Amino acid sequence: MPQPPHFGDGESKPVVSWRGELPVAPGPDGTWALYQPATGVLGQGTVVARPPGVRLEQDRTGAGAGADEGADRRGPRWTLELPAEFALTSKVPGTPHSALVRGHTVLLVGGRPDRVGPTAVAGLDPRKGVITWRREVAGGTSVSLDRDHGSGDGVLIEATCAPGSCRVEGSDPTTGRSQWERTVPGAGAVLHGCGRDGLGTAVHDCGTYVVADGRIARIEPREGGVLWAEGLRLPEGRIDRVGSTHSSWLVVVTAPEKGTCRASVAAGSMRTDGDRPGWRADVTWDQPEAARDPGTGCRWDRTGPLLSHAGLVVPDAEGARVVRALDGPAAAVARPRLEPGEYLLRTEHMYPAERTEVFVHGPNGPDHAPEDPEKRPVRPAGLGPGAAIVDSGVWQDGSRLLLFGNWPGAGDRILWKAGSACRAHTVPGGGLRYCRGNELVLVVPKKED
Repeated sequence: MPQPPHFGDGESKPVVSWRGELPVAPGPDGTWALYQPATGVLGQGTVVARPPGVRLEQDRTGAGAGADEGADRRGPRWTLELPAEFALTSKVPGTPHSALVRGHTVLLVGGRPDRVGPTAVAGLDPRKGVITWRREVAGGTSVSLDRDHGSGDGVLIEATCAPGSCRVEGSDPTTGRSQWERTVPGAGAVLHGCGRDGLGTAVHDCGTYVVADGRIARIEPREGGVLWAEGLRLPEGRIDRVGSTHSSWLVVVTAPEKGTCRASVAAGSMRTDGDRPGWRADVTWDQPEAARDPGTGCRWDRTGPLLSHAGLVVPDAEGARVVRALDGPAAAVARPRLEPGEYLLRTEHMYPAERTEVFVHGPNGPDHAPEDPEKRPVRPAGLGPGAAIVDSGVWQDGSRLLLFGNWPGAGDRILWKAGSACRAHTVPGGGLRYCRGNELVLVVPKKED
C-alpha cells in the first residue's frame, strides 16, 4: 500500500494550502509565548489569534477530516486583544505572563509590576476567542496545569505554603470552579512537575508534588489524594526539580550549593520495589551552555530540559552523564560521560510538543548523534552550527528554510527552499507553517505527478 506524501520521503515538495496575514508577530527569537498545537492558536504580547488551517473537533460539520472550512479566508478565525495583566511574554508555564496549555485547554497567567508571582488566572476558549472566566490568585501562590489521565483538559493546580504546611487546590480549567482542596501537614514546598519545576517538555509523565519531612508525595489531580513515593530516598539539599516516567519512577534534582556547586540527582520508584532499588548521583553541577547564576556562582539553568527520549542528562564538571534506564540499577549512572564542555543540544518541536531532536554539542567538532562513536555531522552540508531540524528533511538555518531530498544519505539534494521571518513549525495533519514577510503560510507535502 503506497504511503501518503510526507516531508522527508525524498519526493514530496511543499505546496501552499493557505496563506494570509500574520495575525500575531512572534517574539525576538522568532517564536510565540503561546502556541497550542491542537488548535493552531498563537499568542505574543497582548495579541492572541487563531489562523485557519488547524480545525477543532467542534468545528467539523461533515467535511473531510483534514479539511478546514475557514481555510479559504485570508484573515484569522478570530483575534483577541488581551489586557496588560495577561500579556504573553514568558515561556515558562506558571510564571506571570505565561500560558498553561494541555490538549484543547488554554489558561492565561496574569502578572503586575507591583506583585511577585501570578496575580490571576483566566480561561481562554480557543474555538470562540473569548475569555470565559477569571479568578484572582492570592499572593505567594504558584499555579500549573496538571495532567489528568481521565480527561484531556487537565486540572488547574494552585498551591500556597506557610510555615508547617502547604495548601493545594484543584479546579476545573473549563470553568475555573474549585473541585477539591488539600492541606498537607509538615510540607515545606510544592513542585510543579508539569510547569516551572519540571525536568523538560519531553517528560513521559508529570504531576504536582509536595516535599515534607524528608519525603516526597504526588498529589492525585482528580481528587487531591496524597501518594507518597515509598521507593525514593530524598538527597540532602533543597529539591529544585522533579520528573517521572511511565514506569512510575520519580527523578529529583537538588539546587546546586553556593560556591561549591555540589548537587544531587536521585531516582526511585513511587512504590516499594526491592528488586529495583533507587540510585543517586552526587555531582559538581556544571552546564556549559548556561550562564553563571549570580546567586550560586554555578553554570546553572533551572529552566533547561534535562529529561527527553535520549535519557536523563546529569550535568557534571567532569563530563555530563546521559542515563538511559531511569529504573535500572545504580550502575546506570556509570555510563561513559560526555567530554568536558560537551552537552546535549535539543530542538524542541513546537508540534508535537513531546518530539525532541537531540545532538551532542561541544567545542571540539561538529554536532553529532549521542550514540555515534564516529561523531559524524548531523547537519547537511552548507548549514551553520545553529541550524535546527523542523521536520523530517526540513531544516531552518536563521531565516533560511530548506527541504533536503537525500538526507540522510549522499548528496544533500535541496528540493525546496524559502525564507521565514519566524521559527517554522509543523501542525497536526502533516502541514508546515512559516512566515513570509507579513504573511503566515501553510504548506503541505505533495508528490509531483
